[in-house]
Amino acid sequence: MIESIATVVAVGEDWAQVECRRKSACGHCHQQDQCGVGAVSKAMPDRPQLLEVILTAPVAVGQQIRIGIPERNLLGSALLVYMVPLLCLLAGALVGKILATPFQLGEEPAEVAGALLGGGLGFLIARWGARRLGGGFYRPVMLGVAIAAHQAD
Repeated sequence: MIESIATVVAVGEDWAQVECRRKSACGHCHQQDQCGVGAVSKAMPDRPQLLEVILTAPVAVGQQIRIGIPERNLLGSALLVYMVPLLCLLAGALVGKILATPFQLGEEPAEVAGALLGGGLGFLIARWGARRLGGGFYRPVMLGVAIAAHQAD
């Protein structure tokens, strides 16, 4: 389970909207001025991420709670988002190469066109799969209260 601390910003009947800060590994070493990843992390805005979680205990606005996402769900979503488009891109390039010979097309333009079509199809498949699984599969769960309500004020 990948865990994080979140602050409650709104509370409903059985749900809460929480705010999480994105954490970056950059900024913790002496090479951050020469590192490309450090430059990218400085360029990205430090905006909080708002999420909704189902409550397992009563909470109040301003309170901190522990939330988590199972590793299996995170790995599955990474596989869906990264590997499906990549495999479709490669398959499209291969199909373009195979179709170039019988139709007497230039091999390279056919491969590029096939790769673009395959990659686009892969992104559509990943988008469809994410929507289909997105209901409760990727939603973080409340693991407990990090700071009690009387301490949050």
